[in-house]
Amino acid sequence: MSNPALANGPLTYTVALTNHGPHPASDVELYVTMPTDTRGERCQVTLGGDCRLDGEQVTVRYPRLDVGVPPQITLGLTAPNWSGNLVAWAEVQQTDDLTPGNNSAESQSQEVSPKQLRMVAP
Repeated sequence: MSNPALANGPLTYTVALTNHGPHPASDVELYVTMPTDTRGERCQVTLGGDCRLDGEQVTVRYPRLDVGVPPQITLGLTAPNWSGNLVAWAEVQQTDDLTPGNNSAESQSQEVSPKQLRMVAP
């Protein structure tokens, strides 16, 4: 993700998701809550995942996730039109998970409002 991001500008999040084993995981669901007032534009996933954008919520489902083969998950957004910190939250759910304590993460970025930029004439 570019840091800082510009108000109303493009914002890209790349989400890392890895099955650390010891067995392949089935019916894996990743839930991402994007920063307030962002607009989801695109969601790209690899390895047979299914991605749904619904406002500030993103849901990615994998019927199977092999050990040590991380999919690529890229979320393209439009940043909000205000200045401040952007916070995204991600959580994974899978019914047979042996280590559920490592299933969430938070990302923060500072956004810069266009009002803070100065143009200098030659």
